[in-house]
Amino acid sequence: MTDRDLMVESIQNAVLAIDRAHEVSEQLKRKANPENFDAFRAQMLALAGELETIKAALEHVDVYAEDEVIDWLSGISSGHDAPYHRMTHLAKK
Repeated sequence: MTDRDLMVESIQNAVLAIDRAHEVSEQLKRKANPENFDAFRAQMLALAGELETIKAALEHVDVYAEDEVIDWLSGISSGHDAPYHRMTHLAKK
């Protein structure tokens, strides 16, 4: 999986997290109770995590571009992509 694929996956995960957060926020509006508040809080934390992954990638565009060049050069010289991808490492920070 390339860094580009990881970025696309992170964006898709963030969109799903937004949808889930919206669902639990509607439940909280209909019935404000501790369980619905906890569900809302958990979904907002999940969304924040997904957005943090995207933010880390955007803050390190140079690293992303470098990985793309490394993959391209590896493909030319060896016929396959480089095995190490920095975006995975950045997302864990």
